Amino acid sequence: MDALMPAPQSADLRRITLTNSLSVVLCHDSRLKRSAASLRVAAGSHDAPQAWPGLAHFLEHLFFLGTERFPAGENLMAFVQRHGGQVNASTRERTTDFFFELPQASFAQGLERLCDMLANPRMAIADQRREREVLHAEFIAWRGDANARDQLRLLAAVNPQHPLRGFHAGNRYSLSVPNPAFQQALKDFYTRFYQAGQMTLCLTGPQSWTELEALATRYGALFASGTKVRQRTPAPLMKHPASLQHIDEQKHLLFACEHLPAKADEAVAFLCHWLNCAQPDGLIATLIERGLIDSLKATSLYQFDGQLLLDIEFNANRASAPTIKSLFFSWLKFFDTQWPALIEEYQRLEQRRLQMGGALALAHHHCRELPAKLSDQGAEALRELLKQLTSNALIGS
Repeated sequence: MDALMPAPQSADLRRITLTNSLSVVLCHDSRLKRSAASLRVAAGSHDAPQAWPGLAHFLEHLFFLGTERFPAGENLMAFVQRHGGQVNASTRERTTDFFFELPQASFAQGLERLCDMLANPRMAIADQRREREVLHAEFIAWRGDANARDQLRLLAAVNPQHPLRGFHAGNRYSLSVPNPAFQQALKDFYTRFYQAGQMTLCLTGPQSWTELEALATRYGALFASGTKVRQRTPAPLMKHPASLQHIDEQKHLLFACEHLPAKADEAVAFLCHWLNCAQPDGLIATLIERGLIDSLKATSLYQFDGQLLLDIEFNANRASAPTIKSLFFSWLKFFDTQWPALIEEYQRLEQRRLQMGGALALAHHHCRELPAKLSDQGAEALRELLKQLTSNALIGS
């Protein structure tokens, strides 16, 4: 299968689209000692049928059970572990990621196994029954985890109609393996989303451009042709009138933003970088010096289709919470006048981070199109984001 439609190239990055519509990113870096692959599917737990909670996560598990070509002892997991690499997968709200890193000599065999397991999964009922028990054990552990409980309490302030409020982990009761309707839903989900048009594959390593492209073309051809499917638009994050559910103001300021423009991910990454920066006279340093907090962390809990759930997490006593909130909004006003002067420094820091990154970190960065700069569009998105970050956008307070 030949590659089509080359995109504008940078010095170390090339993007191609295969004839089956698979988006491919190639990253050549001669300093790397290992090679990595990161594959993202634009579908996650919120895209699964509501009748079958946990279906997307369950399918992720099934891929690792082996295929006709590479049974359990020879599948990706076993192969990577045997060759001293690392491998994992992750199902998020609207994406699912599969990735591994290996020495260059065994990388091609790893890539073949990755693509084969996604293109030709084995879905025997007996295997599904066993794997459902693995998920159920994960569910029991998750239910008892203190951090998971804290996040559930935090998300309780979100609009009940938003999928963030739903159950998506999956257990033996939600995954009705013997039910023909469940099996049809599993097949339909796989067919709809696990096709080339819904995937992005990134390969990184010291191999030449020619070798990287040949690997991507050969094994990327295993995927069924398809076109990009539009994922469901979620309900608003905030219910109107506002929910009476309150969050713990001693620990969180939780903001819900809607209708953010293109490149909002750049804006969020830029803002969080400076919020989390512990430089003198910054927000964190000021709050610590005044004895109001021990730490502060700004995190995007959820971002999709113009929506953002931004969490400012800290530890404080109840009496300090109003002061912290006031100082936070004062800092935002100050930042609104200063951020243009910080763009070049931010991009230097991000470029240095990428230059020091390993093969897997680079594969993740380019496959997921993680921000490393603030473009003109990103700057426009930042202006809109800062406009929305007011007390009116706070959830549960």
